[in-house]
Amino acid sequence: MGFDETRDRLIYFRDALAGFVEVLRRADLENAAAVARLSGTWDDSFSVEFGRRLAELTGPVVQFSSRDAERYLAYLDDQIDGFGRYLDGR
Repeated sequence: MGFDETRDRLIYFRDALAGFVEVLRRADLENAAAVARLSGTWDDSFSVEFGRRLAELTGPVVQFSSRDAERYLAYLDDQIDGFGRYLDGR
C-alpha cells in the first residue's frame, strides 16, 4: 500500500469515526431524555440498581464521545495533513 492509499484510508477512517461519534452523542442525548421521562414514575430499588449498571456501561462511552474522540480526530487530522504535505513535496 502506497502513501496515497494510506492517506485515502486515513481520511475514510476519520470520516467513519466522526460519524460514529455523532451517533454515540445522539444516543446519549436520547438515553438522557428517556431517563428523565422515567425518573418521576420509576423510583424503587430496581430502578436504582438499573441506573447504577447503566452508568457502568454508558460511562466509558460518554467519556469517549464527549472528551476523547476530539483528541483522536485531531490526531488523525494531523496524520492526514502530514501525508498530504509529504505527497505534495512540502
